[in-house]
Amino acid sequence: MQDFTVHPVSEPQEIAGESRSRQSLDVIAFVLSGLFAIVVIGTLAVAKALIMPLAAALIIGTMLSAGARALERYRVPHSLSVSLMLAAVGGTVALIFMLISSPLLAWMSRLSELGPQLKDKLQMFDGRPGAGVRHWVGKEHRLNLRFSEVAAVNLDTTPAISPT
Repeated sequence: MQDFTVHPVSEPQEIAGESRSRQSLDVIAFVLSGLFAIVVIGTLAVAKALIMPLAAALIIGTMLSAGARALERYRVPHSLSVSLMLAAVGGTVALIFMLISSPLLAWMSRLSELGPQLKDKLQMFDGRPGAGVRHWVGKEHRLNLRFSEVAAVNLDTTPAISPT
């Protein structure tokens, strides 16, 4: 490495070579910072397969530890309390999947019917930008007209039961 001479700050004159070396050091520092950022991002991308499960385990373990400690206050052994908490959470997740699976399977069996309906509904977005907005504004206008017609009819009606 090259030795640089240190001059006092109060010295009014700078040497031309020294200002160039400071500029080159700034450029080198900037480039090294960029390379460091690239290396950190690359390392995190590669380590994602290891870091994500560890982070999930840490979060889940922290959440379940409160319940395990509550069970330990009732003199339940630690291993049994942890097993009970895991079984309770696992059972809850399994129950949720079981409740969701049958409606989901029924919906998936109707996908062939729903495809053309979805295509018809999304057709308004084809064409010019803003066509969908104009379609919805027109629909709202038609709904307002229908509502005002119904309201006018309701205002003009006489009571169904007349006093006799």
